[in-house]
Amino acid sequence: MFVVVSTSYVIVKIPAVYSALLLSSSQILMSLAIDTVFFDSFSLPLLLGSLLMLLGMGGNLFADKKANP
Repeated sequence: MFVVVSTSYVIVKIPAVYSALLLSSSQILMSLAIDTVFFDSFSLPLLLGSLLMLLGMGGNLFADKKANP
C-alpha cells in the first residue's frame, strides 16, 4: 500500500523518463539486495549498471535545471 501511495504522489512531480529510470533502478537494487541476503549471490555488473542509470539521470536532471533556472 505504501509503495502505491508514494509512487502516485511522486510520479506526478517528475517527468516520465525520470520515473521510469528511477523505478527500474530501484527494482534492480532491491533484487540485488534480496539476492545478496537470501542467496549469498552478489552481481557487480547489476550494481554498476543501476548506479550508472542513477548517475545518468542525475546528470540529466542537473543539466535540465541549469538550462531552465
